[in-house]
Amino acid sequence: MAHTAHKLKKICLCSVMVIPIWKIYSYWAFFMTFLWHLGYLPFSPLVSVIFTFLGSIVLPLELGSVTQAHVFIIVTHIIPLWSLRHTPIEVTPNVLVFLVYNLCLLVSGTTYRDVYTDVVTHQPQTIQGYLKQRGLM
Repeated sequence: MAHTAHKLKKICLCSVMVIPIWKIYSYWAFFMTFLWHLGYLPFSPLVSVIFTFLGSIVLPLELGSVTQAHVFIIVTHIIPLWSLRHTPIEVTPNVLVFLVYNLCLLVSGTTYRDVYTDVVTHQPQTIQGYLKQRGLM
């Protein structure tokens, strides 16, 4: 009986497509915001945060519906944006970080387009589903 339960649990875990957080640029922007507030980042990540916030709004509009997970994503994008509201806009270093991000994706065998196609195709409906999809639960 225990073996069957373990097998079912394994099947359920496999049905959730996990997209690691390092493949999502928003998490890079969140991490840069954290480093900025600690004084370890020599430039403001405001540009990256603005673009990831805009992306968080475009996603549900593209899909034509707003779920609990979408609201959670948008709200979590507002927090770093609000915390950086008085920082300077520095485009060049943010573009360079975005290029490094894309290079990391290429080295791992994927592309920005692949990752965000997966994000759009496998949209969770709930916050718990979102956290599972990101491997955070």
